[in-house]
Amino acid sequence: MHDLTAAENNSVGAVVLSYGHGGQYEQLLDDLLHDQHISPQQVVVVHNPIDATDAWSPSLPDGVTLLRLPENRGYAGGMNAGVAAQLGRGAKWLLLLTHDARLRPRAVSELRAMGESQPSAGVLGPLLYLADGSLWSAGVISAAGIARHDDEWDTHAAVVDKNSVDGTVLMIRAQAYLDAGGFDERFFMYWEEAEFCLRCTRAGWRVLLVPSAAAVTSPGRARRPAAHAYLQTRNGLEYARRQGGLNAVFAQGVDVLHSSVRDLPHPIRTKWRDRDAWQYTTDRWIGTLIGILDFGRRRWGLPPTIVRRRGDVGRAHGRS
Repeated sequence: MHDLTAAENNSVGAVVLSYGHGGQYEQLLDDLLHDQHISPQQVVVVHNPIDATDAWSPSLPDGVTLLRLPENRGYAGGMNAGVAAQLGRGAKWLLLLTHDARLRPRAVSELRAMGESQPSAGVLGPLLYLADGSLWSAGVISAAGIARHDDEWDTHAAVVDKNSVDGTVLMIRAQAYLDAGGFDERFFMYWEEAEFCLRCTRAGWRVLLVPSAAAVTSPGRARRPAAHAYLQTRNGLEYARRQGGLNAVFAQGVDVLHSSVRDLPHPIRTKWRDRDAWQYTTDRWIGTLIGILDFGRRRWGLPPTIVRRRGDVGRAHGRS
């Protein structure tokens, strides 16, 4: 196990991406400052506003920088903005975190120390668990354009090469970020980290899972079924195109439709009267079909109004 002191860890610039006004970032900031040996001056909180009237005024620890964006730029745009601030400060390593992330002890030290020991490491990620203790992701593997969270790894290996790692917690070498050109903001959110990792590997960098590091995540699918399905579909098809061309797009499209059919509520178990189950499914089908359409017509960025109003992604925008 590695346990870096604050002085040894001063080359890390942390970016915490925040959305909403629930103070979800508070526990993460407390962990970064008190348990992970990150000083307040090394932390930038990037706030994606809910709408144009969002005047959120958080109470942040002294020294932590708040970067308030004028509009919701999603994960890709928010992280790019935070990284730009950290690069301006000379950060050698970029620690990117969504506000729901909860770091296990020594997670940052493990990631950074492993990166220093692996000169070809461009992106590193921890094992990710759900709050109930079940494994969410041991990195992401992809073939023929179809990507999925892995649930297996070599338990004897210090690092494991992956196609990508989940964007909840990323440790990125600054030079790798510059070589890859940052996150593609057309993706808005979902798949942007996979596509970024694809460009990193094509630039000669390795993407590594560090099993000795761990964190807890809270996926947002249940809060935004339509937007989740839309962005997963549209962006997943684009990732497939960039990774493997038209054959990969076809394979990914078949997988998307198969998953949508598989998610249909069982007519007997739901008794046809479970309105919540059928509404959830309807939202996901709407998102999926519009996602396919928008991939075909090359529409990017924030999901359209009919999708946004069905969840917590830009709900207020959906009424404009």
